[in-house]
Amino acid sequence: MDRGVFLSRRRGICSDTLSFIESLASEYGELPGALEMLRSAETTIELKKRYAIKSIDETWVRAIEESLDALDHVIRNPSRFIEESESVLPIELSHNITSRSIQHLAQHTDYIDRVGPDGSIIPSKILNVFRDETIQTYENKFINTLIVKLHTFVSRRYRAALESGRDEMSARLGFTSDFSRGELRGKCRFEIEISEPPNDKAPGGYSSGLWARVERLYSITSAYTDSDFARNMGKSYIRPPVMRTNAILKNKYLRQCLALWEFIESYDKTGYEILVQETAESPDEELINEIYANLALQYLIFRQTVENKPDTENALAISETDSVLSPRIVSQVEELDADEYNIYDTEYRRVVPLLRDRYRKLSEHERQIREALQISLIADAIIKKKRREEKARLAEEARVAEEARLAEEARLAEEARKAEEARLAEEARKAEEARLAEEARKAEEARLAEEAR
Repeated sequence: MDRGVFLSRRRGICSDTLSFIESLASEYGELPGALEMLRSAETTIELKKRYAIKSIDETWVRAIEESLDALDHVIRNPSRFIEESESVLPIELSHNITSRSIQHLAQHTDYIDRVGPDGSIIPSKILNVFRDETIQTYENKFINTLIVKLHTFVSRRYRAALESGRDEMSARLGFTSDFSRGELRGKCRFEIEISEPPNDKAPGGYSSGLWARVERLYSITSAYTDSDFARNMGKSYIRPPVMRTNAILKNKYLRQCLALWEFIESYDKTGYEILVQETAESPDEELINEIYANLALQYLIFRQTVENKPDTENALAISETDSVLSPRIVSQVEELDADEYNIYDTEYRRVVPLLRDRYRKLSEHERQIREALQISLIADAIIKKKRREEKARLAEEARVAEEARLAEEARLAEEARKAEEARLAEEARKAEEARLAEEARKAEEARLAEEAR
């Protein structure tokens, strides 16, 4: 609906309402009396208008934009290094044998299967050294963590500006009246508050170039979190603080990324600024007359309602005090909330205890609930205790079984070592006997040759 048409129809509704109330006042004498009673009361009327102008803080936008080139360069050109891994494999499956494999075999002679006639050693197992290229360096983990922190930083301020960062115009009307007529005493409280974006310009200047830059940052950081680099790194992150390694300090791109990290850690603002202008206005006479006329009508309707006999059958609740009430004088002053525009990451929940009033008598249903809760808590404590005992027993059994397994493995290894030593000693004895027999044969041949000569 066009705004001009809406305002015209709204003025027509107000005018017709006042005409209707005036016709009631001329027909019934009670309405003028109620109106006179309200006008003669102690009344406070408050009309305030507030205009909140919100603008995006360019500081964080500029700081991130200046570091994007460096971050993009590191993501596209990550550092790499050769990672070595070792594994002892059967000789049939071994293909990556180095000098380290020979050193390892010399330290673990139990892997020697046999010694050939020519003195060659044939092992049953040997150490294999594998070399693979990887990007899982500390510097790349730092960049991967920075990507997550940057996306969280930008998206949080992007959504905060999108939801709460628009300009806002609000108006509040408060009416308080303490009236009396003879022995009648009464109080009337009326308050209405509205807020809406101003209609004289685009909300919050979101069509400006600054907002376009924020949207661009949000799009870029979202793309970084889904890049090939982020997928290859997975969940490889670092724990703050960042270590100043030589690779980071000597690389200009990594130094800029480190400066961006420090900026994100130090910036704790919402990302937009607010300028609030509040004015207190004096309501015009026409508005005051409208308020009095409407409240007088509502007063008569209220009197008609409360003077009827109470309908006990349809009553929602009926309560009586068990004892005489003793009122207290409260001298507590509520503090003003100065953090109206703050945005918190934490969530506070108020926990209301079941037995809030210790002097109130519990109903039978409430007593049953309390007893059931107490029984449930006791049973839960017993179950948890039994679970802890069972867990400790299983852990002890596992420890004893592990010790027995290790002892058995040690015994078998010792037996295998002794058997291997016995086998090698037997082979050495046989080789020595063969050598001695060969020497004896040669000596006998020499003796016979000498005799024949």
